[in-house]
Parts: sequence; C-alpha cells; structure tokens
Amino acid sequence: MPIDPRLLGGGFTTEAALLANPGAMEARQAGLDAGFGGNWGENRFVNFQAGRSSVPQTQSAPVSAPPTVVSPQIDYSQISGIMAPLQTGQGNLMTGQQGLGQGQEALYQGQQGLVGGQEYLGQGQEALGLGVQNLGAGQAELAGTVGQVGQQVGQVGQQVGGVQAGVTGLQQTVGQAATDQAPATGLYAGQTGLMAGQQQLQGTLGRDISGVGADIAGFQRAMEAYQRGADVQRGDIQAAGLSGREQIQRQVGDVGIQANRAAEQMAAARQQMLATPQGAALLGAGAVPGGMPQQAAQFAQTAQNFQQQPVPVQQQPLSPLGPVSVDPRLLPQAGLMRQ
Repeated sequence: MPIDPRLLGGGFTTEAALLANPGAMEARQAGLDAGFGGNWGENRFVNFQAGRSSVPQTQSAPVSAPPTVVSPQIDYSQISGIMAPLQTGQGNLMTGQQGLGQGQEALYQGQQGLVGGQEYLGQGQEALGLGVQNLGAGQAELAGTVGQVGQQVGQVGQQVGGVQAGVTGLQQTVGQAATDQAPATGLYAGQTGLMAGQQQLQGTLGRDISGVGADIAGFQRAMEAYQRGADVQRGDIQAAGLSGREQIQRQVGDVGIQANRAAEQMAAARQQMLATPQGAALLGAGAVPGGMPQQAAQFAQTAQNFQQQPVPVQQQPLSPLGPVSVDPRLLPQAGLMRQ
C-alpha cells in the first residue's frame, strides 16, 4: 500500500529508497506522530526536535528514531542571575543536539548508501555466479570443440594419407620414359605404342590410298572400254536392223511373186477348163482347177512361216533415245567392282 507522502523528502525522495531503510521510515513516522509537518531537509526535523528539547539516541542498524528527552520548563526570569550559566550550557547542548541531528541524518544517508551497495554487491555476486556458470559451460564447450578439432585433425590426416596414396598411384600410372637400362612404363609406354600405331596406320592408309588410286584408274579404263563396247554394239544393232529390214523386204517380195504366179496359173487353168464343156461344167459346179489347192496351201504355209520366223536381231534393252548396253560393272563377272 502507498506510504504517507509526508514521509518523503531530504535524503529519501522515493518510496523505494525509504522502504529500503526501515529505521529512517520509523523515525520519520515518529516525527509525524509528534507533530512534525513533514518538510524534511535543511535540518528542519533536527530543529523541531531541539525545540521540543529532545535528545536523540543512536542505535545500531537498522537505525531508528532517537528517543526524545523532555527537559523541564524553567522560569529563567525569576532566577536569571543564577541560571545564566545553565542557559549558556543549554544553548551549547542545543547546538550539540543540532550537530547530532545532522550526524544522524548523514548516518541515515550512509546507511542508505550501504544498503544500496549491498544490493549492488548482491547483484555483482549473482552476475559473478552467472559468469562462473558461463565460464564452466564455455570450458565444457571448449573441451568438446577441442575434441572435435582432434577428430577433424585425424580425418585430415587420413585424407592426406589417401592423397599421398593417390599421388603414388598416379605416379605409377604415369610411369617413366624409356632409358638405356629400362623400357618405358605407364603412360610413356602407351604413348610409345600410340606413336607406333600411328606410323603403322599412316603406312596402311598410304597403301590403301595407292590402291584406291589404282582402282580409280582401272575404273576409268573400264569406263572407256564400256564406251567403246557400247559404240560397237550400237553399230551392230543398227547394221542388224538394216539387214533384217532388207531380208523382210525380200521375203515380202518373194511372197508377192509367188502369189502372182499362183494367180496367173489359176487364171490359165481356168481358161483351159472353160475351153472344154466338161471343165466349164466343173467350174459351174464350183470345182477348183487341178493343182490350185496345193499351190494355195503352199502359199499360205509360206506366209505363216514368214510370220512365225524370228528376225535374227540381237536382243538389246531400249530407251527413249534408242538401244542401250548393259553396264559391265553391274554384271556378276565384273571384276573391278567385285574386287
């Protein structure tokens, strides 16, 4: 619950500061109960106590309000001469009491500072404890980190060993060049074999290229022979065509002559038959002069044989431009392309 605002002032301006010093709070509450107005500071409370002839008494911490000593009221007007020294002593006593009040106020302030210092000391001790705990946790974490570093160092050592083994294997794979005492090994030996293979391949390619050149020359010669053969065959075909046409013409002429002869013979036989009554009767009955059926049959047979007789012309493929010859390279016995 809130405290009386009149208790605040002087060295205790906040409730927290006054609550932290119970002795000062009790002393100020006693002053309020005795009639003090609460305007603390500048020794007002000390003067109030001096006016009430109170004598403060100090106590051990916590400091409480000093007990008041009530001085008897004396009528100095009656015994002024005798009481003059006593008045002087009382003035000195009030002065001392005032100084004592100031000292007590300073003691309150010192006690407040001491309480604050104790709070700060407690906070410092608590922070120190937390620091010690953090230090322990840091040491434990550092120990774990050191262990991990040790493991990592071991792993690095293993990796370095693997790298060294890989380098050794790589050196073995690379090998060494040939010397007077030892042959080439590894990649050097492979390179030597590769160079030998390249030289052999170059020789083989040279021979193959020479063979291809010879084949091309042979192909050109075959083309020329083919052209010459085609020209010869074309001439033979033309000559055979002309010869066949002349033969056909002769055969057609022979057939015409034979037909004319047969017609003349038939006309003469008919005239002979008409010259006699018997022959005229036979002609009227539809008879054919003697020998005419045999001649007609021979003529028909000759014409049929002429039609069936093949013309002795060499069979050649034809194209829109005329007879063509077969490419000798496409024949099964063509030697150039088969090779």
